Amino acid sequence: MVQNVDLGFHMVEADNGTTFAITGAGIGGGAWFGFFFAGAIVGLPITLMVNMDAKTGGPVFVTWLLVVFSALGIALWMNSARSKFYRFIVTRDTLEVDGKSYAKRDISELLVRDSAGHMAGSVPVQGGTVIVGTGVVGAAVVGAAALGNAASKMGEAAGMAITQSLAKRGNSVCIRHGRHVIPLARYLKEGDAVALFNTLREVL
Repeated sequence: MVQNVDLGFHMVEADNGTTFAITGAGIGGGAWFGFFFAGAIVGLPITLMVNMDAKTGGPVFVTWLLVVFSALGIALWMNSARSKFYRFIVTRDTLEVDGKSYAKRDISELLVRDSAGHMAGSVPVQGGTVIVGTGVVGAAVVGAAALGNAASKMGEAAGMAITQSLAKRGNSVCIRHGRHVIPLARYLKEGDAVALFNTLREVL
């Protein structure tokens, strides 16, 4: 049986242009586990220090839960920020995104890259360039790495799980308009980013 094509995004063609819609991939299960595990590990010494004189286990357990839920709260905030819905329209002459319109003749590059901006290879598109890049997620990983370093070896392993999960979802699809790079969609898995890139280069 022939399999249906899963592009990872929605595309609607109409007389006024082609609308693309895609949602960021969030932080992933590895990061959720990493934040929980790191909170649990980091919470142990904090709990013992705060409750040195506690005569029962109740205050100790409550303090530990607060640390764990704080870590999960950070994970929830990051997941929400990285699960944004992106929508843009490509017409015959323009690309419209975030309420702004860019003439297609002024778009010199279509890029797939991570937050570190590493590139690998290029092909021409309407006199411009399409660039596909790979690399390591940058700023978003700093907090995760710091969290891992603050813990024991198990905490470091949790930090690594967070880092790897974010890295898998750190791809962006962008255009270059003059000297500015305009993101169309962020925090994508590599497969989704490349599929979007491949379709976009046909209509730009």
